[in-house]
Amino acid sequence: MQTNQGQLSNCDITTEQASDSGLKIKNFQSARLKGASYDITPSIIAMSSRTGMLETVYRESVYPFHHYIIVSAKDSILVVSNEFFDVPDYIAGHVVSRVSKVVDGFGHISTSIDPGWQGAMLIALSNPSNKPIKVRVGTSLYNEASENPLATVSFHYLATPAKLDGSSSYPGMRLDLLKKCCYNNRQGLRAWWQRCIHPSRRKFTDFFFAYCQVHHLDLNINGWDKFIKTFSGRPNNPAPPPDVIPNDAKEKKKYPWDYIVQESLWTRFLFFKKRHQQTLNIILITLFLMLIVLDIIPESIVSLLSNLINNGG
Repeated sequence: MQTNQGQLSNCDITTEQASDSGLKIKNFQSARLKGASYDITPSIIAMSSRTGMLETVYRESVYPFHHYIIVSAKDSILVVSNEFFDVPDYIAGHVVSRVSKVVDGFGHISTSIDPGWQGAMLIALSNPSNKPIKVRVGTSLYNEASENPLATVSFHYLATPAKLDGSSSYPGMRLDLLKKCCYNNRQGLRAWWQRCIHPSRRKFTDFFFAYCQVHHLDLNINGWDKFIKTFSGRPNNPAPPPDVIPNDAKEKKKYPWDYIVQESLWTRFLFFKKRHQQTLNIILITLFLMLIVLDIIPESIVSLLSNLINNGG
């Protein structure tokens, strides 16, 4: 019977990893292991709670194997971790925010990992600010330790092992919650409008669920490496046989990385504009007032604006 108690240190986590019946972290990287915790990294599977669609994944122009998503202001996303956890009956876990994410503007993360849990983590990340926030996702081709951690998980020994029935209603990564949040389950004009203005995101979302349906046998600790590498954003990964990959025949998109958008000057400008909209508005108003004071703007335009303001009042 397990006799250890208290929080697991990095030595305990390493020992558990080596044990046949101990705690297992698939896609484990020693660089993410801290003194008494482990950093969780995000995959490119990130669903917006506002639209019910996967976020657009952008490929950086300077570092072509770095990918990111943009979380809109006042939106929340559900992000699937790169890591898969197999937790024994004598251990429980707790997931909390990283300070760097809170400083970026995200809300606090707090969730638990029950004994017997087998699956990736589904992290709810909220952006309560008035500005969009960029989040690096996926895995880097050159240095996986350089990935941007999303949250931190700590583990604790239980005084008494939990009683488990050996079954789980939520295999893999809480796929049930992702399906519940999906745009397909939404009604109304707003949901219809979101489908119309985000065709690529809608197709990416459909691809993901179709892929999960075909490869549901990989949603376990033995097949997780194969599954998550397909959603790493790296096209050089070994791919499953083409005949079992959901295929968008019209656009010839067979793989997740086919839906990744190459970053451009225009996308960078739009992000900058959204991040600094209030400042830009102040600058434009100031310039306009200066032009009026310097008598550069024709008097007819000034009179027209004055009439519009007076009529509006």
